[in-house]
Amino acid sequence: MPVQTAVPKDVTKKAQEKSKLLLPIINAVLAAVVIAAGVIIIINPGNKLSTDEGSSSDSLSESRTAPSSESEPGAAAESSSAAESGTEISSLPQVTTAATAETTAEAATTTSEETTTTTQAATTAETTTSKKTTTTKKTTTTAKTTVKPEDKNQSALDEAKSYSTNARPSFDEFEWCYGQNGLISEMPEGGKTISNPLGFSGGWKAMIIYNAYDSSAQYMRELNNINIEITGSEVKVTIDWYQMEVEGSELFNEEDMDDSVFTGYITESGIYISGDVDISIGRFWQQDGKEYAIGAIVGVDGTPGYLAMVRK
Repeated sequence: MPVQTAVPKDVTKKAQEKSKLLLPIINAVLAAVVIAAGVIIIINPGNKLSTDEGSSSDSLSESRTAPSSESEPGAAAESSSAAESGTEISSLPQVTTAATAETTAEAATTTSEETTTTTQAATTAETTTSKKTTTTKKTTTTAKTTVKPEDKNQSALDEAKSYSTNARPSFDEFEWCYGQNGLISEMPEGGKTISNPLGFSGGWKAMIIYNAYDSSAQYMRELNNINIEITGSEVKVTIDWYQMEVEGSELFNEEDMDDSVFTGYITESGIYISGDVDISIGRFWQQDGKEYAIGAIVGVDGTPGYLAMVRK
């Protein structure tokens, strides 16, 4: 059977007394641990109160002094040290806050500078975009050749000379002046007016029909050569008489007659001669490689006549 060992009573008594002595020390240590934990927990809220209200030192001192009435003197000393330590710790967040404020200000300044740079860049881009590109158009101007009056006159005179003729006419060459309604008095359709008076110059074949519009009078017609000279606004007309035809009789040769010379002036559309013989020629034109002219003549005896001229 098991053997039970007997414990002396004095040993048990000493152990109990020793336990009683250790109990206050253990309680004091536990109290110190609790106070330290409280200090650690309170440190951060104290900093917040210091930042917001400016009275964190007083609140922190009161909160840490309260346990001293229940604690041992040693615990109060530890609490005081903790309070002093807490005061030093509470000042650190303030420095950190100032540094953070400076850092924030620098960050804001940097952001402002970046924004300004971006705005300037955007403004520059807008300015560049708003510039209008001007395209210079090259205009090619074709210089018009100005023909001097003397050149025009010379051209008209040269052309007139190319048509001029001294050949004797025939009645067959004047069929063109007999229109459907009788003798024509206007330029036919398709004709080109000779506007420069120098174009009238030179020799022409001519036919004169006397009493052309008087059926009761004797019908006569005559072939002649007419030469026109233009000097400024003055006109000189020379008639070289050639041949006369009287209705119902043979032809009469007039070549032995002296030439007749008349002077006059330029009109808006032709020439006009006034004197012993009146001559008015108001239409000069070109058509189908020939030049034509029509007008009227009144003889010395007052006999009216129809005048037609042609050359090629």
